[in-house]
Amino acid sequence: MIKRQFFVFFIIILGLFFRLTYLDADPTTLSWSKGSYTDTGYYLNNARNKLYFNNVVNGDWDNRVLIPVYHYITYFYIKIVGLNFYKINLFSVLISFFSLIILYLFSDKQKYILFLGSLDFLFIIISRTPYVENSAILFCLLSLYFFIKQTKKDIIFSYIFLILGIFTKTTVVFLFPVFFIYNFYALKNKMISSKKMLFNNILLLITFIITSIIFFLLYNNLDNTILKYTLFNKPKINIFNINFILSLFKTNLFSRFFVISFTSIIYLIYILSIPKKLNNKDFIMVLWFLICFFQLSFFVYKPLRYYLYLIYPMLYFSSKYFNDLKKIKLNKFLIVLFSFFISYNLVWVFDRSLFSFNTYYKYFNYIVFFVFLSIIFFLKYSFNKNIKYLFLIIFICFSAFQFYIFHIKKIRYDLKNISIDLSKQIKNDSVLAGWFAPELSINNKLRVLPSYNMDEFYLKKNNCKYIIVATQKNIKKLHFLKKYVIKNIKVDLYLYEIN
Repeated sequence: MIKRQFFVFFIIILGLFFRLTYLDADPTTLSWSKGSYTDTGYYLNNARNKLYFNNVVNGDWDNRVLIPVYHYITYFYIKIVGLNFYKINLFSVLISFFSLIILYLFSDKQKYILFLGSLDFLFIIISRTPYVENSAILFCLLSLYFFIKQTKKDIIFSYIFLILGIFTKTTVVFLFPVFFIYNFYALKNKMISSKKMLFNNILLLITFIITSIIFFLLYNNLDNTILKYTLFNKPKINIFNINFILSLFKTNLFSRFFVISFTSIIYLIYILSIPKKLNNKDFIMVLWFLICFFQLSFFVYKPLRYYLYLIYPMLYFSSKYFNDLKKIKLNKFLIVLFSFFISYNLVWVFDRSLFSFNTYYKYFNYIVFFVFLSIIFFLKYSFNKNIKYLFLIIFICFSAFQFYIFHIKKIRYDLKNISIDLSKQIKNDSVLAGWFAPELSINNKLRVLPSYNMDEFYLKKNNCKYIIVATQKNIKKLHFLKKYVIKNIKVDLYLYEIN
């Protein structure tokens, strides 16, 4: 018992250490999207306005409509601790680590949840960036944690957290079908009574109706620009097109934590192939993964942060794999297949041209190595401790390698330094506009205009005196002041004064 407590304490401290070092540095980029360098400023804008200027809305951007729960949580947080890059990133670390603890408790305290989640490169990096998705996932996990207990009181708490999750990020609606299907599964397998199932689903329906009414009331007062933003990722449904599903694999996410990806898929196949019924926690996690996966396939716009909803059930499955290793028996052909899948995916850590023949040519040696490893598994494979330790050693080495190459070697403070310098370049009470403006206001107290609408009339209407843009083309009647460079994403920014 003391050994286990020491292990848990040590892993938590180590995980927090990796998350807290260089916390105010520029975000580590993991994909094509530059959202980690812009989105936080937009998320925080209205809370920041309230804190510094006692005026929530500036221009046409109102997070109280888009992400109301996140808006009020961050407002109370920055009101207590203040606002700069370190403090808002610390908020994300705390939220994400609490999510890990909730998953650990949900899984009946499986130690591999903490081990893999604390030390994995992908989990470390995403927890350092205050994505809205991190907060939404916390509410998802809290909702599941209470739901699985199945007392009336816990079901009510579960649905409250479900509402909070939806009003943090609407993607969380995938939990409605998860809970609905689970209730019928639990009834069929005599986990709950018919009376209990009826109570759960009626309350779920009431929750859905309440959520819909609130959305209707909020959206009734939407500005056109905000409405366009919410429809920016309007789904395109075509379930008969193979690209509908394949598009989800056009990401380097699975390559970033391929040991967790590999072992989670093995465990998922294992529990779906055994004849006996799934336990309640396994079944609800399978529902989360499959329904969320299906939901994401509808989205046209798929930045890496949208996939964050998948990584927690994958972490759960991976942990179960290592925990139940002796019970798992799979066809050896699947090991070959998935080993090849890993080799096929691994190149995405460094290269995005996965569907190009040149990819195979360029990384031929790596692919041969993994296929050779697969053949060894095929000829002589047993799920024993040696295999477990081999996977864990690969996990630690690859996570450490990525952490050094993609994080430590690229530590820079461009956003922080530009933010501080802008406060010297721009006159007090003047308004700064531009795509990067909200992000670059986190370490200063400048007034900024967040918007996708940057036409001349809109800027004048909001008394904008300065603009910072990533181009020098078609700039008229503007006085150039200074050039800034954000090296990690290779972006040059130009500060102008509007005459």
